[in-house]
Amino acid sequence: MDQEFSKLLKKNKTISRLEKKIRDGKGTFADAGNLASLSGTIMANLIEERLDAEFPNGSIQEDDVRRIISPLLKQCHVYTTGLAARVADKIDTDGGVHMKGVATEYDQGRENELVKMISARSFENEQS
Repeated sequence: MDQEFSKLLKKNKTISRLEKKIRDGKGTFADAGNLASLSGTIMANLIEERLDAEFPNGSIQEDDVRRIISPLLKQCHVYTTGLAARVADKIDTDGGVHMKGVATEYDQGRENELVKMISARSFENEQS
C-alpha cells in the first residue's frame, strides 16, 4: 500500500466527507463517482511527480513506468470500487433487491495502454 497516496486521500476534505457519507450508508452513485474522480486526480498528480523526480530527462522505459504506476492504479481501483460496491449494496437493499454489490475487476489492459502511452510520450518529448 502506498502510504503517501493514502495520506493524500485522507487529507482531502471532500474525499473524506464523501467516504464517510458512503460508509454511513448515505452515499449515492454520484458521490462514488465524484470520489473516484478526485482520487484519480490525486493519483495522477502523484504519478506525474514521481515520474518527473525519478526521470528528469523524460526518457522512461515501459518497465520503469509500470513499476511506478501499477501499485497506485491498483490501490486506487480497490479503494474506489470497494466504496462504489457499498453504495450499490445499500441502494439494492433499500430497493428490496438482495444482491451483493461487486467491485469491478482490475483492467490490466488499461494499465498496459497507459504504460505504453506514458513511455511513448516521454520518448517523443525527448526527441523534440
